[in-house]
Amino acid sequence: MLIHQPIDYHAERRPKGLALTAADYEWDYATLVAKSHNVAATLIEMGVTPGNRVGVLGLNSATHFAVILGASRVGAVTVSVNFRLAPAELAFILDDAKAEVLFVTDNTIDEAIDQTLKQRDMPTRLVANRQEAHLQLTSLLSRDGAPVRCEQLFNEHAPVLQLYTSGTTGKPKGAVLSHRNIHLAYQHDGACQRWALLQQHRKSCGCATFPYWRRGGDLYWFGSWWALPYTPKF
Repeated sequence: MLIHQPIDYHAERRPKGLALTAADYEWDYATLVAKSHNVAATLIEMGVTPGNRVGVLGLNSATHFAVILGASRVGAVTVSVNFRLAPAELAFILDDAKAEVLFVTDNTIDEAIDQTLKQRDMPTRLVANRQEAHLQLTSLLSRDGAPVRCEQLFNEHAPVLQLYTSGTTGKPKGAVLSHRNIHLAYQHDGACQRWALLQQHRKSCGCATFPYWRRGGDLYWFGSWWALPYTPKF
């Protein structure tokens, strides 16, 4: 099972059901799926193929989810980067992961982005709401495109997330998680029991209290239900 498939399950059966919510927005499942397909289509147009790394940097947001799901649809691996790091550290992680495409989901970290791009050894194709970006993020998410179907190119053993350690005793190291890793981790914890049958109450919601770069595996939860916190700062 791929991590975007539970969301598709919900979108087919209750497209207007609440998928993501915070102080300043609400997305239903149909919206989340549509935006993730837009991300997927854009990644294909940019030449991203299964196994390629895609960076995402920003505070907690619904767009962060759309990027992860969109990357999942084309077999790409999302590298969620810690926005608290210094530009040199950010540049190291993006270069180490070989992430040429970088989504920036928040405009409050513009200065860090400028310094990070200057210190990278690899070129960066920036997707953000910035004048110099390769693509404008808002326009990308609002496009009207066809669904992307690439599941035949990879399976649940393929990597989908690469989360970096803090680097307290050396350089940060990327821990790679497959679709199946995430599913089995939550099955082990009892959090995903019968998730495919969606036994949880439809009005139930989970609340993420950690930055997404730190708890990337938790993104699997919102296959059943999820509520996003409003977290302008940590």
